[in-house]
Amino acid sequence: YMLGKVVAALVFALLTLVILFMFAALTAGVRLPLHTWSELSARLIAGSVPFITLGFAIGYMTSPNAAIAVINLIYLPLSFASGLFVPVSQLPHFVQKIAPFLPTYHYAQLAWSAIGAVSESLSVAVLWLAAYTVVFTVLALRMYWREERLNFG
Repeated sequence: YMLGKVVAALVFALLTLVILFMFAALTAGVRLPLHTWSELSARLIAGSVPFITLGFAIGYMTSPNAAIAVINLIYLPLSFASGLFVPVSQLPHFVQKIAPFLPTYHYAQLAWSAIGAVSESLSVAVLWLAAYTVVFTVLALRMYWREERLNFG
């Protein structure tokens, strides 16, 4: 069941990327070789897995109405603190210190390195994201089992 949800989320993410890439090309004139678009897509899709599992964990921890608010309360600060919106070098010093420990930081590194802006090796980013995937999957499974026990005794 969960694997089906992950696959559905990955397909949705791919469709979203295609739309964003078309928008970037048409409105901002972004031009990249086809292999770069493909590599960027593959990295962003693969890198989204820990966030999908985090979404499962949040979904099982909260009510359906609260889940979206909780996700925004987690994801937006993570995004800002990891340099997705502002370069890490322009963030406050204490935020610069914690940024390399955030999953969104390593997710961004996947994308930056695909277009040649390397500040972290691909293997380091992948290892961090794999570790976050394991942690978030364990958390999601624990919350799922907790919900099952509460609902079905």
